Amino acid sequence: MIPGLALYACGLMLSRLVYLPNDGPLPVTKNAALLTAQLLVLFLVYPFHLAVWLSAAVLIMVALLAHYFETAGRIRRGSRILTLVAQLLIPAGLFWSLGADARAWTLNVPETIVAASLGILVLANEVNYLIRLLFVWCNLEPKMSASACDSSPPPVDEEEYKAGRVIGMLERALIFLIIFFVNDFAAVGFILAAKGLIRIQQTKDRQFSEYMLIGTLASTIFSVVVALVLQE
Repeated sequence: MIPGLALYACGLMLSRLVYLPNDGPLPVTKNAALLTAQLLVLFLVYPFHLAVWLSAAVLIMVALLAHYFETAGRIRRGSRILTLVAQLLIPAGLFWSLGADARAWTLNVPETIVAASLGILVLANEVNYLIRLLFVWCNLEPKMSASACDSSPPPVDEEEYKAGRVIGMLERALIFLIIFFVNDFAAVGFILAAKGLIRIQQTKDRQFSEYMLIGTLASTIFSVVVALVLQE
């Protein structure tokens, strides 16, 4: 039997993949569709129970707060990390404290596949926000060159952020799968070396090299930690 909380977490983070191509706030229609998907996941995994209705109220409240208060700046500073914590941990606490049992899902899916899916979903989108928050704290967000803009200080280079996000997602997925299924730490070095060779010209810029180094190390650490935790 697949644990109910694992199914709920997978469904919740699968719905949050709608954020991937959106660095800014979602329009009201997409926010409504996202909330509907999350409520559907909740009621599919858990039968009607006081804890489930309270969890549904939490999801609705989080969606309303996100719609009215999210901005691009707040997203970079970790607002979507807070929404995930509220959407996942508060319902989990309610399920446990009020004794809500998940439906008897008996799908013939190995536990390792469920764990691997959960790890990929965590690393695909949620860890991305943690790494961006680290860039904000270290003041290492990729900036546009002075020749490409007239403002001072130069704005964030959104195109570089998008490219880094895609590369980071692939990098984390490969490292996670290698560690989770094979435990081959040596292969991780080849992935990092290949990334360095591809972007070797850009590393001549000190700010960019620091940005890439910190992002790469953070991605690697998160991937290895998530893989080792889920192996247990």
